[in-house]
Amino acid sequence: MNKIIYNVAWLILTTYTINSCQHSPLEQNKNEKEQIADSITKILSTSLAQNALVSNELILNGNITCDESKIGKVFIPCSGKISDIQLQIGDYVSQGKQLAIVHSAEAAEYNKQLHETDAEIRLAQRELQMKLDLQRSGMSTNKEIEEARERLKVAKAEKIRLRSVANINNFGQLSHAVLTAPISGYIITKNIYNNSYFDYTNNDEPAFEIANLDDVWVIGNVYESDIAKIHQGERVYITTLSYPNEKFTGTIQRVYSIMDTVSKTMKVRILLHNPKGMLKPGMFANIHIQTGNNVSRTSVPEKAIVFENGHQYVVVQDNDKKQKNHYHKQEVKIDHQSNDIVYISQGLKPGKKVVCKNALLIFNALNNQ
Repeated sequence: MNKIIYNVAWLILTTYTINSCQHSPLEQNKNEKEQIADSITKILSTSLAQNALVSNELILNGNITCDESKIGKVFIPCSGKISDIQLQIGDYVSQGKQLAIVHSAEAAEYNKQLHETDAEIRLAQRELQMKLDLQRSGMSTNKEIEEARERLKVAKAEKIRLRSVANINNFGQLSHAVLTAPISGYIITKNIYNNSYFDYTNNDEPAFEIANLDDVWVIGNVYESDIAKIHQGERVYITTLSYPNEKFTGTIQRVYSIMDTVSKTMKVRILLHNPKGMLKPGMFANIHIQTGNNVSRTSVPEKAIVFENGHQYVVVQDNDKKQKNHYHKQEVKIDHQSNDIVYISQGLKPGKKVVCKNALLIFNALNNQ
């Protein structure tokens, strides 16, 4: 057994020695590099750099929101028990439609005061009439008549005040307040529920918010490098994920002059008309802004770009037929990117073949040479 192991070991050593004598270390290293190059090029694909016109277009990310000037907020005017809610978020309501009823002691108190004021007016009217009758017989003075008239005037003024408060708060004839829609639109917020008690002292949030979506806003984010390209009043168009084939035209209504300290962006607001109600609050949107004329650039697939230490490169296949699988890396400057195409302004001319599949592999191989 030991003899067999010895013979195998001797055979391996002899073979290695012969091969070492036949090839120098330099030739062996060259052969290994060629084998590596051949193995890599088998999994590569190239693409021809082409000349293309680039639309000088700035695309911003944004979100669709409600036009704040067309939002109606409904607050509860008194403490009480909530009932008769039959609408939910997303439902459409017409102006004046009942939203909920609040059964309230305060509403009952206002109705009581109204009834008491009516009684006070009737008493003041009878007293005034009596004073006028007595004046004819000389038993009432002008001062007493003026006092009776003043009492009637005060009672009528109190009724007007109470009635105005009741109308503002939608106090009904009974002990309840009626919540109604101030505008026509969609319910976007609902903070109350049936059979719950509401405390008027904690009246910070509206019970309902209703938005008219005939017009909507698109709030976009502008990076600092693009601020100079944005102008108020400029026409833009909007695309959405929900309607990829639709373009919605709008106007830059406002450019906010404050940078967000976290995102390092500035807000811009676009007004869009939305008569068909297609655009919904919360939708993601792309804002397309034309910032100049079309320009000619060299275009390559996005996968051809390799990033290293803050620089962009492509791997170019040389046209030298004498050297098989000969490549070199070329630094480029990217001017624009749209979908899966990158537009290059410097470093590469049309007609060059660039690696567009597994470019990073051969890029690293070139670095190691």
